[in-house]
Parts: sequence; structure tokens; C-alpha cells
Amino acid sequence: MVVENPLIIEKLEKLSLFKGKYFVFKNLVKNEKSLDKFYLDLSKLLKYCKNFEEVIFGISPTLEGEVTTNLIRKEFEKFQINSSQLAIGIPIGASIDYMDEITLKFSIKNRQK
Repeated sequence: MVVENPLIIEKLEKLSLFKGKYFVFKNLVKNEKSLDKFYLDLSKLLKYCKNFEEVIFGISPTLEGEVTTNLIRKEFEKFQINSSQLAIGIPIGASIDYMDEITLKFSIKNRQK
């Protein structure tokens, strides 16, 4: 699972939600200046996961997180690396009245039967 910081790993491990390997992708794409560091992390990630069956993205759905995830997934396609992303949607106990448009769109797109 690709995450953006070690605290996410700690949280997942405490809850025993994921049994697999992690990669901390520290350099999210914030602007053009951050691309050099992004590609350095990307190179390390590609070497690390080239023989994995699937890579799950657990990067926060911020603007930087979404841009970073999409760029990585495009590279994964070139190397035929399967990937998926953690679902995004309405949290338990939240009121739909207060949800932003993007969260509602993801909730409808990622709905389950």
C-alpha cells in the first residue's frame, strides 16, 4: 500500500486492516518545482513493487494527493502494474446536507450493492 506518511501505517496496523507491505511516498506533487522529488520517489516505488500482484493507494484525496496518485497510476499502466485506490465517500455518522460536491460525486461513483 502506498501512503504519504508513516502515521497512516501505524493507524492501519493498529486496526489490523491490511496485511501487506507499505511504501511511504513523501513527495506529493504540489507544483512544478516538486516534480524532481516526485520522480525520485516514483523510481524507488517502481523498483519496490514491480513484482507485486496489486498496489493499493492510501494517499489522502487532497488536490496534491489526487494529482500524485493519478501520475503514479499512469506510470503503473506502462509497466502493467495493477492498482486500486481506497474508497472515498460519506463517513459514518455524517449528514449528507453538509457534504461537499466532490465527496458526493465519489460517494455515488463508489457506491456498493
